[in-house]
Amino acid sequence: VEESGMYLGSFVREVDAKGRFLVPAKLKARLESSELVLTLGFDRCLYLFPKFQWSEFVRKEIETRSELSRDTRALKRMLAGNAQDVEIDSQGRLLIPKVFLEGHLQLKSKTRRIVAVGAMDHIEIWKEESWANFSKEMQQDFDEIAEKISGTGAPAV
Repeated sequence: VEESGMYLGSFVREVDAKGRFLVPAKLKARLESSELVLTLGFDRCLYLFPKFQWSEFVRKEIETRSELSRDTRALKRMLAGNAQDVEIDSQGRLLIPKVFLEGHLQLKSKTRRIVAVGAMDHIEIWKEESWANFSKEMQQDFDEIAEKISGTGAPAV
């Protein structure tokens, strides 16, 4: 992904009664000219991709795996089967389908705050409380995770 296509930062937003939120200007500028795909993400967040980056993600992470693997088939079904084309409306809002809000994000009607998080090649949408908990937990393990990923640290137990 070229630098202009990177999504960075985190932004707290309110979700209105219809399930829409105002897309942060810094993220919207890179999204407006693209067709968008919204799907289930890991750790109880949603993934929002421009369609060309979604295609690249699928090609790299899914299509290279064996269809003989039950886990590959399940992952493919969950990601692609739940994917929906979405768009930013003329007011700069994005509609999150109710099934995603209430099901995957577990956003109750009185807690209507989300966090849009730039994740470099896509945007993650989190329930505010879940993002805070995840961030706090990861902050404690940040250095250890970096070492594991680099391959120089001790092997995972």
